Amino acid sequence: MKKTHGTRIESSAILAGTIVPLALLASPLCARTLGMVADNTTASVTIFDADTDTVLGSVRIETAGLAIGDVLITPDQTRGFVTNFNSEVFVIDLTASPPRLADGTNPIPIANNGEDLSISPDGKFLLVSDGLFTQPISVIDIAKQAETSTMSVGTDTNSIDVCSDGSVLATSSADATVRRLVLSEDGTLKDTGEVLSLGFGEPNNVLCVPGAMSGLVISRGGAEMTSFTIPGLERVDVRALSGTSTGISGLVDSAEERVIARSNGESSGSTGFIDIFRYDAQKATLDFEPLLALPISDAPEFYGTDQMALHPNQAKLYVSEPDTLRVYDANSGVPLTSISNPNIVRPTGVTIVTDRCEGPPLEGMISEACAPP
Repeated sequence: MKKTHGTRIESSAILAGTIVPLALLASPLCARTLGMVADNTTASVTIFDADTDTVLGSVRIETAGLAIGDVLITPDQTRGFVTNFNSEVFVIDLTASPPRLADGTNPIPIANNGEDLSISPDGKFLLVSDGLFTQPISVIDIAKQAETSTMSVGTDTNSIDVCSDGSVLATSSADATVRRLVLSEDGTLKDTGEVLSLGFGEPNNVLCVPGAMSGLVISRGGAEMTSFTIPGLERVDVRALSGTSTGISGLVDSAEERVIARSNGESSGSTGFIDIFRYDAQKATLDFEPLLALPISDAPEFYGTDQMALHPNQAKLYVSEPDTLRVYDANSGVPLTSISNPNIVRPTGVTIVTDRCEGPPLEGMISEACAPP
């Protein structure tokens, strides 16, 4: 959990033979919030400080002329990951300054093309799914930087999310379903047999609510959002998204008990929306109307890719839009700022992770990253 510590003190302390102003001890070095955004045009990933919204560096990713999809950061902020649609996952060393490709097996070969990413709650395993093709889900052991198991559900798996209880939600574009799998402690997957049919609503992104009490799926077909229970996958509510649109992405704001859904316009150049709904995670119920419907620019319609992120400690919503990663007030929808540089042209996946440090080490004692709890 991130903490703030007291007021600024104009004094000094001796640390390892060096005089360090106590004004620098106000917050630990590891108490930071890191973000990453992938870009499909420049084939790169840009890393930024989400507390100050400043760019820390960019890393080039080989795509074999294909595309860049989702990104994720480990809970301890030491590694970042990105898919490239070429059966590979690239690993970024976030302890380096500036960030760079990590040592070891890099990229990591996987058994599917690679599009959507999700990480286990303990930070040990990375799960990867493809889009339209009938390919297995890949499980990567993060410490080993290697694929250690796979699982096929007999059809495509176009988005995936790991819940806090080890449940794994996986959607299929071909049969318009959500399945519940289980991830074991050794990183293998098992099918529970639970399936939710979405009818004609082709899924594009699936979300597990913190606490694993319920889930949501954002559908392209019908541009709607469906809530369901966990376990059981029983449908509870269905809500249409604003405008004539295609549902592409979503996230859960558990602190404010809200769900944020993103849609694209029906055709190139038309307007998509961000819809914010009140959500009861335990009952899996959605308000009938959104609290806010914010018009935004369209984004690439990649399966499963998270094209929004929410700052865990501030009311800031990050949205991938043409030529920028735009930052909105998460409550009012008012634009706050933008993160822009030459490597951000057509951004796709975005992710933000804060540290979970429990007590303030002296700032000035350089530590590569916080240890997970």
